[in-house]
Amino acid sequence: MRYDPSKYETVEARLKRLHQTSPGVSVHTEIVWHDAEFKSVCFKASLMEDGIRIATGFAYDWKAKDKGATTTNWVETAETSAVGRA
Repeated sequence: MRYDPSKYETVEARLKRLHQTSPGVSVHTEIVWHDAEFKSVCFKASLMEDGIRIATGFAYDWKAKDKGATTTNWVETAETSAVGRA
């Protein structure tokens, strides 16, 4: 299946839809790995319902990967990506 950017749903929109359809689901994030200099990080996001993990997502990012959002917000970008993947 080819990626179609016109059909992309933002993480914000996905979270709103999740909470509308499943109000008992919560999102938990954690750093599962980072390098010694904290220049790269891996996040795990878990969707929890009644104390049971129902989905997970992982994302890895590093400082100054490109000239976009990751230049200064690379940790946030990794966490948001993990949530979107969960």
